[in-house]
Amino acid sequence: MIYCIFINRSLSILKSSLGHMKAKLLFPFQFFIIFFISPCLLANEAFLRQEMVEDLHFIKKNFQIKYVPAEWKWLHLGWDLNQQFANAEAEIHQLSSPVLKDYHKVLNKLFTSVADYHVTVSFHSTERASLPFHVHGAEGRYFITWIDEERLPGAFSDWAVGDEVIAFDGQDIEKAIYHLRKSAYDRLNEKTDQRIAERALTWRSGRFAEDVPQGEVEIVLQHKKTAQQRSYLLTWDYRPEQIKENPLPALTSRALPLKQPFFQRPYYKKMMMTPLYAQFKQGERHTGEDIHNLGARHSFVPLLGSVIWQSDLDCPFYAYICETPHRQRIGYVRIATYEGGDEEIAEFEQMIDFFLPRTQALVIDQVNNPGGSVFYKYGLLTFLTDKPLELPKYKIALTQEEVMEAFKALEALKKITSEEEALEVCGPSLYGYPVSLELVHSSIQYFQFILDEWEMGKYITSPVHLIVKAILPNSRVTYNKPIIVLINESDFSCADNFPCILQDNQRATIFGARTAGAGGTVVGEGHPNRLGVAGYSYTNSLLERHLDGTLIENLGVTPDITYELTAEDFRNGYKGYRVALQQVIDPILKEAHPNDRPLFTENQDLRRFKLSR
Repeated sequence: MIYCIFINRSLSILKSSLGHMKAKLLFPFQFFIIFFISPCLLANEAFLRQEMVEDLHFIKKNFQIKYVPAEWKWLHLGWDLNQQFANAEAEIHQLSSPVLKDYHKVLNKLFTSVADYHVTVSFHSTERASLPFHVHGAEGRYFITWIDEERLPGAFSDWAVGDEVIAFDGQDIEKAIYHLRKSAYDRLNEKTDQRIAERALTWRSGRFAEDVPQGEVEIVLQHKKTAQQRSYLLTWDYRPEQIKENPLPALTSRALPLKQPFFQRPYYKKMMMTPLYAQFKQGERHTGEDIHNLGARHSFVPLLGSVIWQSDLDCPFYAYICETPHRQRIGYVRIATYEGGDEEIAEFEQMIDFFLPRTQALVIDQVNNPGGSVFYKYGLLTFLTDKPLELPKYKIALTQEEVMEAFKALEALKKITSEEEALEVCGPSLYGYPVSLELVHSSIQYFQFILDEWEMGKYITSPVHLIVKAILPNSRVTYNKPIIVLINESDFSCADNFPCILQDNQRATIFGARTAGAGGTVVGEGHPNRLGVAGYSYTNSLLERHLDGTLIENLGVTPDITYELTAEDFRNGYKGYRVALQQVIDPILKEAHPNDRPLFTENQDLRRFKLSR
């Protein structure tokens, strides 16, 4: 098709330029176009199509080797790895005039079909577009939750958080978001996919193979204050594609500093974080925080009472102590992500030590949490129990890389015979989890297990603890009072796992909505290519709950007490959420510590206390 268009346009241009010259003068040019240029164009398209197919085969091989949940996806969803890659290859062959953006869409569709929030692909692209507001839905209605006032036109000064969006770009808002969800973000978890589509409504990027709009868009709002409906025309803030020829991705060195602690090597940074966090974070502007963003310092959870102490702004955790309407002293801490290390662990320890004599219960807010580091999460858990916590096990993909690492680890770790040597060789922590001789022994058993599984010819291991077998209470301070953990459908990976561990050990009450269901560690890959593929990620292990082997992948964690945000919450400061949470706190405190009172006088002002830094 493209060749015919090219030839016809070329002839038209030539005819107009030659005017009334005889048609026979055009014959040599026609002959040149048809017999010389057309084959070149056909050859270029065939070469591009073949390069796409070869690139797809390379990615397929990586998935065949390391994508651990493949069997589960077949059993649970009927998703077949070989068939889905074959479908993608067929789509490439069906492209009449392939361009790079076509390949990006084929790959993105393939990765989305896996129904795995760890499986994503990104591309080298500068094209993007955004609108200066975010929306969030409840009960079939959609409300503005954030406005970029710097970018909103002055004529729109009547816009406010809590206004309801009625229509978007000529469509009923519910239909618009439904179409967006089903066409680009359908991973078979409707509520989580809904949140992703809501965020994508006003932010699109070629980096993620999204359709990037430009021009004007009509928005119909019903204002919270006046209840009147008005129509507005906004213009997409559009940035065009500037990459004409995509560069090869740079190869990063894996060399390590000579004196780097053993447990700080990249191999041990086991991540459980959805790559969608980076996707949405790319579009953020720091003109005001959206309390519904992934990883936001403050969430939508309203104050639970009258605040009598609050953490400093430079503290990595937003936290406070409040007195509820029922005169209970409650500690609250926001865990926005599970990204952190020794500094954050030290701050958390001080905070728990501060909360312990001054509160009757602890509320941990981890809603809208994208996940993070497995061992940092384990480090936080050491302060939240006075008894060992049983941990999930993982099925892990094996290649020669894991086997080589096991040999190296065993050679170094078997020489350690004391606590002092453990600290000297391994460093103070395993990405936040405290190092000890016992941890060294657990590591030796883990790596010996890896070698044994490989010797038995396995490419995916039997379920095994990820180095740490159980969370042991911290030797300095532990919180031994009731804990309530707040979750929702935008909790991914580590934020699936954290409430899972506490729930399975009956250490906390879980309140909110079912988590996303991303159950395993994630690894990123990349390879040199000229197709604009920047990188991709997939799940290279599969988590099983310790009680019965149930998976978290696609299933998530179901709360002990369910609560989903209502339309009234968005219009009335989430009061319904606060009332429901208070109804959970009351019986827990009555049953657990009926006569317990914090160790301070009734009028003591805790605001004068500061955590030592």
